[in-house]
Amino acid sequence: MEFFYWRAIDMINDNYNLIISFDMTSEEFREISFPEGIAHDDYCSLSYLGNSLVVGGHDKQVINNKDLCVWMMEGGVSNSFTKLFTITSNGDVILRGFRKNGEPIIGIRGKVVLGGE
Repeated sequence: MEFFYWRAIDMINDNYNLIISFDMTSEEFREISFPEGIAHDDYCSLSYLGNSLVVGGHDKQVINNKDLCVWMMEGGVSNSFTKLFTITSNGDVILRGFRKNGEPIIGIRGKVVLGGE
């Protein structure tokens, strides 16, 4: 199965983030919930690591919610995410994607910074 994913905001129910998926085979749409901690983060993002959907955002359930937490969808199972890592920061950090070698590409205050540099 092949899917397209994009971020949406449910403005009727408390302005929370969700993921809309479109299954290219069955031509069906589905809603997928973000991990609970980033459901209300204005800066959450979607990306891919290999063939897996990855989401990043500032976890409102942790003390320093400026840190960027990154989760991967488990085995293509909707609403099942595993936390991969956290990038410690004292400012707004946004996940932009990943390099071919798996290093994260992050944005900081309007700049693009490649992981490991």
